[in-house]
Amino acid sequence: MTDSRSRLDRRSTERRSTDRSGDRTVDTYWSDQRPPNVVGQVVRRWQVEVTGRHHVPRSGPVILASNHMAILDGPMLIICSPRTSHALVKRELFQGPQRWLLEAVGQISVDRDEVDPRAVKRSLAVLGAGRALAIYPEGKRGRGDLATVKRGAAYLALCTGAPVVPVACLGTRSSVGTIESLPPRGQRIAVSFAEPLQFPATPWPRTRASVGEATEQLASAMRTHLQETLDRTGLALPDSERPT
Repeated sequence: MTDSRSRLDRRSTERRSTDRSGDRTVDTYWSDQRPPNVVGQVVRRWQVEVTGRHHVPRSGPVILASNHMAILDGPMLIICSPRTSHALVKRELFQGPQRWLLEAVGQISVDRDEVDPRAVKRSLAVLGAGRALAIYPEGKRGRGDLATVKRGAAYLALCTGAPVVPVACLGTRSSVGTIESLPPRGQRIAVSFAEPLQFPATPWPRTRASVGEATEQLASAMRTHLQETLDRTGLALPDSERPT
C-alpha cells in the first residue's frame, strides 16, 4: 500500500484555492495521467464507443452532467472524458482504504440526502480553478432515464458561469444487471458528449425560480441527448428501477 501510494503521489499534483467564503483553503487533487493499466483493462473487456469529445471545452471550468445507472458510470466518464475531471461521489464510498484513493484523485464527498455546503464549496473551488467537474444530477443510480433531475448542476453553473456538457452513458450494466454489477465482457458501452449549455453567471442571491428554470433547461437538454444516443446506438436502458 505504501509503495502504490507514493507512486500515485508522484503522478498527482496538488492545488490550493480559496473557497467563496474566504475563510479557509480547499485542497483539490488530480492525477495528471489516467493510469494506462486501467484504460487497457477497460478497452480489452468492453466495446467502448465515445462520441462528441470535441464538445468539451479544452480549457476553463466545465461541468459534465451525466445520467447514472451503474457503478461503472463514474470510472467510464473519467476515462472517456478529454479532460481530467473531479467528480461528486456519495459519501458512503469514502470508507476505509478507498477513501484515500478517492480523495487522492480529486473526488468530492457529497451527502445526497440534504444540501452539503462542504461539497458545494469544494465544487466551486474546482470550477474556480478552471477545471472539469463531473456530476450526476439524478442524485442516485437507477434506470438512468433522467426522470428526476436535481438542482445542483444548474446551481453551480449559475454560480460560476461554467458551461454544462450533457453526457449520456449507456451499456454500463446489462438490461437485467443490478446497480452494483459490471456488464458482461464484450458488451457495447456508449459515452456521448453533447453541445454545452451556457448559463450566465448570476450574482448572489440566486432565486429558486432562476435555479429552477436553469434546471429545467438542463434536464430537457440531457433527456434529448439521452434519447438521441439511445436511437443512434440501439442500446437500451436497464430494466431495474431500484436506485442507490
